Amino acid sequence: MTMIETRDGTHLRVKTLGKGRSVVLIHGWPLSADSWDPTMIALAEAGFRAIAYDRRGFGRSDHAGGGYDYDTFADDLADVMAATGASEDVALVGFSMGGGEIARYMSRHGGKGVTQAVLVSSVVPYMLRTEDNPNGVPQKVFDQMTEGMETDFRRFFTTFFKQFYGVGLLSHPVPDEELDWAWGQAMQASQYATLQSAAAFSHTDFRPDLPSLTVPTLVIHGTADATVPIEATGREVAQKVPSADLVEYEGEPHGLFATQGQRLGDQQKAANVAGVNGAAGVVSAQAKLIDTQVALRKAQQDNTDAAHKLAEAQQNITDTAARNAIAAQQAANGMTAAAGGTNAFADAMAKLNPLQREFVDYILTLKPLFEDLKTAASGFLPGLQAGIQDALPAFKPLAQR
Repeated sequence: MTMIETRDGTHLRVKTLGKGRSVVLIHGWPLSADSWDPTMIALAEAGFRAIAYDRRGFGRSDHAGGGYDYDTFADDLADVMAATGASEDVALVGFSMGGGEIARYMSRHGGKGVTQAVLVSSVVPYMLRTEDNPNGVPQKVFDQMTEGMETDFRRFFTTFFKQFYGVGLLSHPVPDEELDWAWGQAMQASQYATLQSAAAFSHTDFRPDLPSLTVPTLVIHGTADATVPIEATGREVAQKVPSADLVEYEGEPHGLFATQGQRLGDQQKAANVAGVNGAAGVVSAQAKLIDTQVALRKAQQDNTDAAHKLAEAQQNITDTAARNAIAAQQAANGMTAAAGGTNAFADAMAKLNPLQREFVDYILTLKPLFEDLKTAASGFLPGLQAGIQDALPAFKPLAQR
């Protein structure tokens, strides 16, 4: 970790990893350079020099009393590049509000030293809904954000990061530990810097900066991004910047570095290699190839899951057939036992002499008679009991004498 001093005296924390072509990573709001750690490791292992820094007011950089506008942010980026020696053939990667630094650097500093750009879930070109920007976010949304941060700064981010990562009742693409980590990152920032930076990324119009994006530019954005909607940002850049190629992550939220970290890292590495070769079209081709590989892995996993479900169904059929066979055998055994009982009775009758059989037959003929007597008694006894009850009053005087 290194602290560098910017042109206005603000100190920024900078960290580097690896050797090779410089890739400068610019973090999103309200996080810090630490959000790029997995990407930095992947880039370093692939032969690049990864550079990341905490924006002023965030992480472990100075909590400056001012400078929370994109002109100053772009100057800070220029100072970081100069201090780290990233002066030529540099790739800039900006996440969320970090995309704004790239756009403004390209116009304000003429894109000095930059040969490639990657915009991930970026706020470029314009977040705010206006008459000429109908796909933007309504002002009332930003007003509610400001009110939430001013009323209860810590509680606001507990809710905010659920949307950031696409966490809902039916989806939980990141573990709770990721939410806790992000909240802790936000708490490192100055509340003043957080508020001022939100105003900057929500109201800065980068459309005039777009013509300066002349280098190969890879735009990566989730189609389900509720924090920075793709219609107003990623798709607009793809339409208005001739050198841009858009890769959409279907159904993915804002925080792609966590929900699709490996895929994002692979595409950044592929884009950087393409930048070294100077072939802009390779950026899109490599990105699409990786998407195809991801889709193939998913299809293979789906096939595996389907095979498991088919095996389970076949096993259920086998188990059911076995249970039915057991039940049939039990029924057969019962029928055999019943038949055996009938045969035993017949055998016993056969062994009787004629006189004994006649006696048995006589006893059997008495059964209906006993049933009739039982029926008659059931009707006679209640009547007799009632008659006795009626006669008792007449006997009481005699009993008293």
